[in-house]
Amino acid sequence: MTAETVDAASAYNKYTLITVRGATSDNLLTTFNPTASITTKTIGFYPFDVGTFSSIYADSDNMDIMIATCDGLDGPANKIKFTSFFLINSFTMLTSTLGTLNYGYVNYERTNPMDGSKVPTMLRIKGSIADNTNFDSLSIFFDKLTPFYSNYYTGDIFCKSTEGTPFCKFKKGYETNPNIYNYQTLSSIDIPMTNPSSQFNIFIPVTFAAQTTTNLYIGYQKKDPVTGKVSLVYIEPMRTISITVASSTAGSYGPIVTSAYVGQSVTNLALKANLVGTTPTLNSVNNIGAAFSYFS
Repeated sequence: MTAETVDAASAYNKYTLITVRGATSDNLLTTFNPTASITTKTIGFYPFDVGTFSSIYADSDNMDIMIATCDGLDGPANKIKFTSFFLINSFTMLTSTLGTLNYGYVNYERTNPMDGSKVPTMLRIKGSIADNTNFDSLSIFFDKLTPFYSNYYTGDIFCKSTEGTPFCKFKKGYETNPNIYNYQTLSSIDIPMTNPSSQFNIFIPVTFAAQTTTNLYIGYQKKDPVTGKVSLVYIEPMRTISITVASSTAGSYGPIVTSAYVGQSVTNLALKANLVGTTPTLNSVNNIGAAFSYFS
């Protein structure tokens, strides 16, 4: 068995070539016996060092694995002849989370579709990212959500962050059957940021049907300072946000205006929020979206 790394100007792309070669045809037939009752064989190659994440775009940074069989005894010229091959597109993921990013919903009901007709439901992302060198954007992948377009043709959607981000970029995933275990098939939002190492809050208005769970991945991209190319450098394992508690209208809410009159300018308006029931722990891992929201 031989391994060769191809990195030449004439090569279509950088790749590692591993060749399993038998000294004679009998050697190969012993391992891959087409007449044996057990037709499935397994070969393992290890260890491998994966130095970068597979691209989320259709470009030269996709991690493609091609496996082919060939016949090296093709006629008097002894040319190599491919007899079969297949292609696998793979992607990479970490097994642990960054620990400084959390996200959840603000304003929702468990049993009703949240389409923005009653209150604006928002996806809130909170945290910080220490790795800010050449940082380009925060990326979140998801199913079952639809954002509000600012410009449908350019993919701009409404969002707001503590950095003042007015718009984010939305890319639609597979229409009918996305694979929740492959973030590359899901819809995604790219949120441009300049200083992710400082604590930030991001709010993205979204809609979704009546449901109890949403699957999401979060990561970030960097931009090469020389080529300007943007690539994914970090992605967390999938998280599932579960909506398990129905909304509550019990309590006392609203502005305190008992002593005000129509036309008066109130310079110090007080708001009351008296929840009847169990008060959620604000900004905790499980209640990142817990909040009192007022709309006018």
